[in-house]
Amino acid sequence: MFNKKKKLFSGLLVMSFVLVFTSACQKAEVYDIEPITGDQSIEEPVFIDEEGIDEEGAEEGIEEDVENDAEIVEEGIDEEVNIIFEDLEWKNYNNKLLSYSLQYPTIVNVMGDDLDQHIEFVGPLSNNEWWPRVSVSHYSSDFYRPGEGVELSTWVKPFPGYELGDEISIAGLETLHYIQVKTPQAWGADYYYFIKDNQLYNITITHGNDKQDWDLYNKILNSFIFIDTEEAEDVDE
Repeated sequence: MFNKKKKLFSGLLVMSFVLVFTSACQKAEVYDIEPITGDQSIEEPVFIDEEGIDEEGAEEGIEEDVENDAEIVEEGIDEEVNIIFEDLEWKNYNNKLLSYSLQYPTIVNVMGDDLDQHIEFVGPLSNNEWWPRVSVSHYSSDFYRPGEGVELSTWVKPFPGYELGDEISIAGLETLHYIQVKTPQAWGADYYYFIKDNQLYNITITHGNDKQDWDLYNKILNSFIFIDTEEAEDVDE
């Protein structure tokens, strides 16, 4: 009796094993399972968007768009500023130490670390250059203090390549006018030199972007005068 039960149990166990093995084979056949072989290191996933562009390509496209937008913004900043001479308002600049005065348009900023040495009248940014740009220099260096009886034409020599400009008188004084022609390294410029009480003065006009307005320039040059010390002030009027 015991042997019959043992044989029956063994038969059922064999049948169960056969059924499990058959089921596993069927599942493997349905899902096409293959053995895992070779290098199983994890790779970075490649993400595809709806347009079929991977994430790296999308980032490059975004960077290009940002660069294009930046160029557009810069172009907007660097647009040319049109200045109409007849519409300009003017102010007086007075230097108390050297007792002189000149007029300048209110569109410029008066700049300089030491206004008793060098002054810049700098206009708005136009095509990546400031215009108008006029400076007045009267340093305390040896060159700007020529001494008694020095002839202007023998004291101030032009740099190589400078041309002699038209005759002009500033504040009723003998004036040397030199012209710097535009080069690949520098914009064109006009330089005016004159001496008053053993002090050399230099007015420089720089033609940024080749832009010139001689109505504006001449008004500044013609307005330069020497005044009584009591009338001169450090501040603008």
